[in-house]
Amino acid sequence: MNNKPNPICKRRASALVIVLWLVVLMTLVVTVTARMTLLEGRVSQLAVERIRGRWAARAGVETARALLLIDERDTDTLVDLWATNEEDLVEVPLEGCRFTVTVTDESGKLDINRVSDTQLAYLPDMQAEILDSILDWRDADDEVRPAGAETGYYLMLPYGYICRNGSLGSIRELLRVRGVEPDLFYGPQSAASAWSENEGWIHYLTCHSIQPNVDAEGNPRVNVNQADRNELASTLSLSRDQAQWIIDNRQFQTLVSLTEEKNTSTNTNTGGQNAEATTRSTTASTSTRGGNQQQQTGRPLEWRTVLQKADQIAFDGQLFTQGRVNINTADVIVLEALFGSRELAENIMAYRQGLDRGIQSLEELNRVQGMTEAALKGVVDQLALRSSVFLIQSTAVSDATGQSYSIEAILNRDDQDGRVLYWREQ
Repeated sequence: MNNKPNPICKRRASALVIVLWLVVLMTLVVTVTARMTLLEGRVSQLAVERIRGRWAARAGVETARALLLIDERDTDTLVDLWATNEEDLVEVPLEGCRFTVTVTDESGKLDINRVSDTQLAYLPDMQAEILDSILDWRDADDEVRPAGAETGYYLMLPYGYICRNGSLGSIRELLRVRGVEPDLFYGPQSAASAWSENEGWIHYLTCHSIQPNVDAEGNPRVNVNQADRNELASTLSLSRDQAQWIIDNRQFQTLVSLTEEKNTSTNTNTGGQNAEATTRSTTASTSTRGGNQQQQTGRPLEWRTVLQKADQIAFDGQLFTQGRVNINTADVIVLEALFGSRELAENIMAYRQGLDRGIQSLEELNRVQGMTEAALKGVVDQLALRSSVFLIQSTAVSDATGQSYSIEAILNRDDQDGRVLYWREQ
């Protein structure tokens, strides 16, 4: 019997092994190719949905912008369409996605660049070290407050930087200030700080509180330091005595000063070289003009009158004012910081909740339970009834992938039909 292997069988076996390896190889190639194709398809889908989400979020921003532009400007409250409008702002469907928008009044917050240290101290969880550090960050010098920090401290950090020593450009810049942690800025992020009433300082502070220097009807306010007697009497509906008193006693800087008697005053007439030196009482004043003396009658404004006319009064010719807080949209924390009283802040909230169109005049604040003349005089120049700058937060969600795309924009609706002051996408 011949046990010698058959060469033909050997060749067939080798061919079979090669074919099997080729089949395995081709299977691997097909599998890898299929997986790559699937992955590329998934990546492409995510990219497409991200683009879809971005433009859907942009649609949300533009929807909010449109609502702000058509909104009535006499007052701004939390019952306006830009604030409560689920049909146009919540889960709005588009092709393959949907967007949700929230609009926040930036004038309902404290301006971090202008708020006083006393008011800043009322923020929840504020500490002396953080307060002094914030004041050091925004002031123009390098002198360190007792518990504060200046450039020397920040340069010693692992990744050092220079202290701003000026106005903050973005509210998130606060996170660079010593002691300002995310839990304080964004609200409690951990169980250890969940007990705090602080919803996040980002909800109470802003860098954008600019408003046009106009009244409820859009007319320029009357500059009491420049207007003549006829304009003061006709536009502000003042008596001639009141108008004359304003002329004799300017320059004014605050609403309260319009109610205060002046002992002596020296005014310069910018239209010539005549100086006016006057000594006044409540009912009379003697003024010197061009060498001729004449008796003038005049009296300061009553406090109630000032409150009634506050929206029409300006102290300079600037086109915009800054640092004012909208009494109709500020929350209880901001109101407490302004007035220095939680009880009074809650009473203001309760009063305005019973109004259809919000507080229409600063004089209405006298109807708030617990409001005193002294309390109102302390903050009246910081109060407003309308707003121009709004924070728009728009988030779009893809129906196919569930991924989201968010845009945060701050718009000034009274400048170029909604000029963008800040834009952030993620």
